[in-house]
Amino acid sequence: MHEETIAIAVAQVQTLKNSVLQEQTLKTVIMQEQAIKTAVIQEQKLKTLIVQGQTMKIAIMQEQTLKTAIWEEQMLSTVIMQDQTLKTAVMQEQTLNTVIMQEQTMKTVVIWEQTWKITIMQEQTLKSEVMQEHTLKTVIVQEQTLKTVIVQEQTLKTVIMQEQTRKIAVMQDKTLKTSILEEKTLKIVIMHEEKIKIA
Repeated sequence: MHEETIAIAVAQVQTLKNSVLQEQTLKTVIMQEQAIKTAVIQEQKLKTLIVQGQTMKIAIMQEQTLKTAIWEEQMLSTVIMQDQTLKTAVMQEQTLNTVIMQEQTMKTVVIWEQTWKITIMQEQTLKSEVMQEHTLKTVIVQEQTLKTVIVQEQTLKTVIMQEQTRKIAVMQDKTLKTSILEEKTLKIVIMHEEKIKIA
């Protein structure tokens, strides 16, 4: 009996040990399962973190892309502004060139006008000189005409004097003839009177 009791007790102890071992094994399995679950959770968290990291990287890349796009837009705006500034400068230069050309044209017009005025003044001076020459020639002609008139007047006076001299000569000749005739008549009268006296 005593051995049987011992055997039973040993069996119970062994059973108890087995139970404890099984319990420990179960606990170990449970702990392993929990560790696996924890590992799975950590893996999921890691995957989530990886996804979040990738999302972050994508967001960073998108932000960089956005910054690049903004920078490119700013550069484009700068280039457009520089182009507009260049176009404005070119237009201003063209306007300045136009103003310079207009000023040169105006100066040329003024020079032409001055040259034209000088030409007109020279022409008027030439006309005045021609008129003065004509006037001088007219005066010379008038002076020559006056001299001719004076000569003609002197000639006329000479002719008149010659005519008067001729008339005087004619009158003297007539007077002389009359004196001769009177003398002859007187002689005839004297002779007649003498004849009468003789008779």
